[in-house]
Formats: sequence, C-alpha cells, structure tokens
Amino acid sequence: PNLNTPLALTTMLATTTQIGMFGVSVAIHPTSVEYQRAGLEDETRTGLMYSVLYMVDVPVSRRLSLSGLFSLDFMDDTYADTWYAVDQPTLALDKFEAEAGLHSSMIVLEINYRISDRVSLSAVGGSMILMGDARDSPFTVEIVQRQVMLQALYHF
Repeated sequence: PNLNTPLALTTMLATTTQIGMFGVSVAIHPTSVEYQRAGLEDETRTGLMYSVLYMVDVPVSRRLSLSGLFSLDFMDDTYADTWYAVDQPTLALDKFEAEAGLHSSMIVLEINYRISDRVSLSAVGGSMILMGDARDSPFTVEIVQRQVMLQALYHF
C-alpha cells in the first residue's frame, strides 16, 4: 500500500536542569493507507509515537553554541502495524507482524553561530537507528538513517 502522513501533531513536556533538559513527548500520526489491490478499501489509521529525550546546550562564546539531543522513541500497535507489518506476503516480502515497542534511538548535534541579534547560521547532523520490529520489518531498507542540514535563521 501507499502510506502518507501529511501532518503529525506532537506535544512535549520538559524540565530544565543544571545538566540539560529532560523531556517526554507524544505524537499523533494519522496515516492514509491506499491499497493497490482490488477488494481492499483505503483507510486512515491513527498511530502514536512516544519519546524520551535529553538535550544539552553548551555556549562556547557569545556568538557560538553547540547543542546535542538524544532520544529513545517508541511506537504503539497501530503505528507498528501501519508502517512495518506485512499482512499480505508477496514473492519479495514474507508475512511479518509488527508490534508495539521500541522504534528507534536518535542523536542530533548542532553548531549555531549568531551573526547578529536577529540572524544566525547553524549546521545540524543526526543519525537515527531503527530498533525492534521497525528494524526487523521486511519493508526496512536502511537501519541507520542520517540527515544533515544547513540553516539560515531569522529571530523575531
């Protein structure tokens, strides 16, 4: 099937301590499932993702700061079934029942340089490692997923 989550709503609770910020979040993922086989009706499934995270920001100078984030992410049964289960086996995919549990761990590092009070540049790099049934699913091609971003930011 074709899967599409056009918008995920996330809420987070966090507390700041002397050693960084600790938090938890929950995200609602309404996903449209479009089947490519006759006799199966398209549907929308709403799965949940939960995260436990730690973030630290280290000012190096008045203009330069480094920050890091580490998170463990968990999925509910609906999310696991929607994104990772193989209900109808094919020649290329074996049947696979995905269950709720650990989804991934993620680490993100950012370097931020403040050019002025309103303008800054940042470089962000991160890696997410799929775990549990997300890792074991026949749909999973890459277990480690990386991203790199360069950003120009304007602060209001």
